[in-house]
This record gives sequence, structure tokens and C-alpha cells, in this order.
Amino acid sequence: MPFIIDYRCPPEAKEKLQAYDDIHYFNAGKIVYPAIGGHPDIFIAKTGKQVVHAPNTPPDTLRYLQSLNFELKEGKNAVGFRYPQTAHYNVFIDDKIAVLSAHSDEVIKNSCTDLEIIEVKQGYIACNLFKIGKSYICSDRGIEKTMLQKELPCFYSDPRNIILPGAGNGFIGGTLGIFDEKVLFCGNKNNPTANLLEEICKREDKELVYLCHSKIYDLGGIMHLGLKI
Repeated sequence: MPFIIDYRCPPEAKEKLQAYDDIHYFNAGKIVYPAIGGHPDIFIAKTGKQVVHAPNTPPDTLRYLQSLNFELKEGKNAVGFRYPQTAHYNVFIDDKIAVLSAHSDEVIKNSCTDLEIIEVKQGYIACNLFKIGKSYICSDRGIEKTMLQKELPCFYSDPRNIILPGAGNGFIGGTLGIFDEKVLFCGNKNNPTANLLEEICKREDKELVYLCHSKIYDLGGIMHLGLKI
């Protein structure tokens, strides 16, 4: 099942990802502000076996998803140019919890009735939260606090060294993806972010794969929709 990633993904990361699977490059054009113009997690959310997408998901991506025979469901809210209209589909969902905000699309909320709903103030949830095995890593203190209150193992990662052109910095969720037992990281070694990821991957018996040599980039997630959640 192919990856869906930012069309501006660094060439070295593209080359390594292509060794695992095919790639669909996501480009929202001028629907959203430039910094997140290639971020699939602004338009697409996986809820169990369904993929919920914004009504104004770019046509080429929608056709691509249809060609893969996903169970697609259209959300109610179109994505807008700026926050919070860019946060409707930026959620975190696994097999037990759904982390949502007041801005999350109601179609997503209605698809999560069999999960524990965790409400947070941060609208960019997928950007800031990622799961590795049974552990979570996040780059938002509010999300971290809420997860810990729920007695979920959550580790904070300072996002200030994550590059997101056009913004002050990116966020940890946008740098990561999962493929089989591998954690894919659009970043390099020998920095606090990598060190924390190494600790979590060791704890969860996962292999950490570095996709870049020099810097850490926020791609809006390394989305692999074949992943079982």
C-alpha cells in the first residue's frame, strides 16, 4: 500500500521510501497556506477501516484513493486556508483512542463511537502526536498532559529543531511514519529528537530508520494507509 507524502519531500528521503513501497505525492495547491500545502494529514484521516477525507481533497489524490478501493467517506467541512479551518481532519486515532478537538469534523467523531474519545485544545493533533508500539511521542505540552492524565505513556519532544519552511518550526508527528516494524523518521542522528526516538524504539522493539542525513523535516506525516491501527 503506497505512501502519501508531501510533494516537497527531500530527495534522499524519497529514495529511501521508494525502496519500501510506491509513493503518491500530495499537493493541495493554494487551498491552504504554503507551509502545509503538501501535508496529507490536513485533508485525510483513517478511522478504522475507513478513510475520511475533506470534500475539497485535491482531485488527483481522491482518484488515487478510489483506485486503491479504500472505503472512503466524505467529511462535512471543507478545509480552509488558515487555522482552524485547516484542523478538521488533523486527528489521532488508533485501535483504542481517538484524540480530537472542537475543530474535528463531525463525520470523524461519528466514526469513533466505539473508541475512547480524548478531547484536547490543540487542533493540530496528528501534527503533534504519534504512536510507536504502545508508547506515544508528542510535541505539544497540552496533549502530553492530557495523555499522562489518562495514564498513557507519552514522551515530550521539543519541536524547535524541526524544519517546516514558511513556519517557525514543524512538529514531531509530521516527521514520522510506520512501515511493518520500522519507524520512519524524516530526520538525522545525533540530536535530542533522534535520541528520544531511539529510546522509545528500543523500549517498543522497533527499528528506527533515518531518512535524512542533515536535518529534520515536517512532511505532514509519512502516511501509509495500509497500516493496521
